[in-house]
Amino acid sequence: MNDEKRYIDLPKAVELALSNIAERGEGYVYGEDPWVVKMRGGRPTGSCFNTFFDYSDHKQVNFRKGCIVGSIFVDFGIPVEEFDEKGVNGAASQDAADSLGIEMSDASRRYLRKLQVLQDEGVAWGKAHAKALGGTLRSGFVGFTPAELEWLDVRKDISAA
Repeated sequence: MNDEKRYIDLPKAVELALSNIAERGEGYVYGEDPWVVKMRGGRPTGSCFNTFFDYSDHKQVNFRKGCIVGSIFVDFGIPVEEFDEKGVNGAASQDAADSLGIEMSDASRRYLRKLQVLQDEGVAWGKAHAKALGGTLRSGFVGFTPAELEWLDVRKDISAA
């Protein structure tokens, strides 16, 4: 990724999430992916991996998109190898974003955090997206940027109604 500002707002986070959901399917359950099952030692829930990889000569190689937040960051332009280079392949969304130099709006941060938690609890990606976005919107519009409010077609004077 070039030197441009790495910033993800809610519309961009949702766009990239929906793209990845379409790629793997609404019913995709991260914890049932054979790679994840192997890495988790057969446990269906637990921590996630931002990128998947293979081993060759005791080295991690062939990095590719992993969990939903890692996949979103890769589609945003973060090279898959950068997660390993920065030591954040198993990091939560905010920790990974901080280490990768990604700034996020408050709304996108809440959405991605909820999305990751739901995924890690075994919820299918389509349902996780719906619940995470619904939860983000129900949390109120505090911290939403003007552009995010416009994207949602919400008037600033909503509280006056």
